[in-house]
Amino acid sequence: MLARDPRWAPKPFQPLYFYEFGNNARPRLASPANDLYVSVLPMPFSTSAQRRTVRHELISAYNPVWPGGDDVSRRMDELEARQSEQHAQVLTLLTHLAKLFEPQPVGPRRPIGFQPEPAY
Repeated sequence: MLARDPRWAPKPFQPLYFYEFGNNARPRLASPANDLYVSVLPMPFSTSAQRRTVRHELISAYNPVWPGGDDVSRRMDELEARQSEQHAQVLTLLTHLAKLFEPQPVGPRRPIGFQPEPAY
């Protein structure tokens, strides 16, 4: 997020906050004032780790105004880790559920009907 600031050069936009969102996600940001802007850098086929690295580089290079940027980044990283863990748990549950619907092994059966006893 950027704010118009004539003291910044070469462009009059001061960085306020850097945020990273996943592939195929659309940022849900609204601008309540005319001097607030959102800049987006598309990184197709990138991983979360790659986007996180770029975000950390931007934060260290520009020192954004919003002091909670690093805190929010840490929280987002924790949420992503928790979401990945929950995703793995759901996949494990689905695997076990699929095993319940597999055909059960059938043991040997006795023949149907009258069978004479063998003669000794």
